[in-house]
Amino acid sequence: MVASTFSVDPLEQVAGEFGETPGFFSLYTPTDRVLAESLVHRAGAAGFKGIVVTLDTWITGRRPRDLGASNFPQLRGHCLANYTSDPLFRARLAKPSDHTAAPVSRITEIR
Repeated sequence: MVASTFSVDPLEQVAGEFGETPGFFSLYTPTDRVLAESLVHRAGAAGFKGIVVTLDTWITGRRPRDLGASNFPQLRGHCLANYTSDPLFRARLAKPSDHTAAPVSRITEIR
């Protein structure tokens, strides 16, 4: 099982569902090395068995087809749970936030 940095649920919650299945964390490396280190440490502490590093995506590409189809969940605040739940990321916010998870649940999103 491989869970992305851009998952809907925080990596700790995803790891809690592995059972006997080994889990790997797919790190889309942020430009901030300290934040990347924080995500890696969290994955290890959560029980992930390894890291899959994506090196070709330093920033998300501009894909007109995806944007035209509104297929870019991060612009709507989705798939950012690993950032919004990261203590280091939250500490660096210009304005404090109590937002700790993705704003819309998967069930609500489907409706």
